[in-house]
Amino acid sequence: MKKHLLLLSLVSSYSYATPQYIDLKEDTILDGQLDAGYTMSSSELLRVQEDFLLKSDNSVIKGQYLHNDNMIEFTATDGDIKKHYLGKLMSNGLYQGTWYNNNLESGDFQLMLQSATGADGQSCDEVKIKDPMAQSGIHTVELTQDGIPTSVAVYCNMEIAQGGWTLVNTREKNGGASHTRTQELTDPTTQKNHYIDVGVWQALKSNATEIMITDGNNDNYVVFDLAQLDTANCQVLVDDLANTPVFHSEPGCTYTGSDYTYLSNPNNGTYFTTVTIYNLDFKPTERNGKYGTATSGKMFYAPENIQIYVR
Repeated sequence: MKKHLLLLSLVSSYSYATPQYIDLKEDTILDGQLDAGYTMSSSELLRVQEDFLLKSDNSVIKGQYLHNDNMIEFTATDGDIKKHYLGKLMSNGLYQGTWYNNNLESGDFQLMLQSATGADGQSCDEVKIKDPMAQSGIHTVELTQDGIPTSVAVYCNMEIAQGGWTLVNTREKNGGASHTRTQELTDPTTQKNHYIDVGVWQALKSNATEIMITDGNNDNYVVFDLAQLDTANCQVLVDDLANTPVFHSEPGCTYTGSDYTYLSNPNNGTYFTTVTIYNLDFKPTERNGKYGTATSGKMFYAPENIQIYVR
């Protein structure tokens, strides 16, 4: 991932233009949709009328808006590689389209114009990309809900597993009956049994590739691949965190035996903070502390509190 910087030595016609931040995401499979394994660059774009220009250390991007801003076209030059992009306006500030280069490679892309709302990015991961020194705490991110960019305050963990994690759920042991929905989850110290609103969760989930569960002290954590959990046969990763089981996979869906993996067991009201990994087809990609002590790879852990993040 690389960050583009505004070209300072501009021609005079650009000297009065106002910079605007954009996020460019692209993949390497041309199938009409942005795949989960995309790369992202955060750029500062300088526009004059329909034309714009931006530059990084080794590439220059020039382009234009077409048909009253309903289409966007631009070319990126990186050494001998020239990449051409063409996309259409999908919603306010969001363009989607395809790219190809002179090496006969191609893929899909998404370009998002950030609004002037003071948002730090579209997720804590993007905040970390833009500012590697960003600290854990409250940050403002801009999410697209129902095609409309919306600024939301979120809590970011910038320390565990390279940071960039957005908090979406906090759970207390025995807390199922008092689990509370909230539009903004910004203080895991006081909001110990809250889950983020369904619209915010779905916006964050759609752009994330990993989910992390950590104990209340952040000493022990486990990381799962979201794509893996989306194939769970009993409960795929939920669209609403109000659900007691966040994910669950096993052949019989009974929570018995030694062939299941889940986050919270709905058949056991005592443990609202349980992570069990018996089904090794659904083992985590990374774990630490009490989440990783079992030499067999299987484990069960139910701390007093957990926090759930996405990245």
